[in-house]
Amino acid sequence: MQKQELNLKEPIIFYKVSEHLTTFGGDENKTEPLDSGKEFKGSSLLKCAREATAYYYKRWAEIEKSDHILPFASPQNFEYGKNSAYLLTLSLVCYYSEDDQIEHFLLGSDNSDTREAEEYEKLISMDIALHSL
Repeated sequence: MQKQELNLKEPIIFYKVSEHLTTFGGDENKTEPLDSGKEFKGSSLLKCAREATAYYYKRWAEIEKSDHILPFASPQNFEYGKNSAYLLTLSLVCYYSEDDQIEHFLLGSDNSDTREAEEYEKLISMDIALHSL
């Protein structure tokens, strides 16, 4: 079955929690990295934001408590075979097409990306509020 291309002028906006876990092959029992993501879509962007944020913190707590992976370390302190690396992000996604989507990182990225994304999120919220009057 061939994918039908979406031809959108306005993006589909949703939240996404992405996670990446790897030992860089340093753990013989876990040689493949874990990459996964969960999207939060719906008619209420505020509800999606709340659900995505709750899921982000839930996943963070679950990974921190996990005893079946190597201990985490910062890039400066990482020791091959002794540590694993983990990245968890929460982003606001503007989806125009499969090849044209922009992720604005709200949590789990550096502070400059986060501040810019928060400003963008405010603009979208104000635009939605104005159009619902």
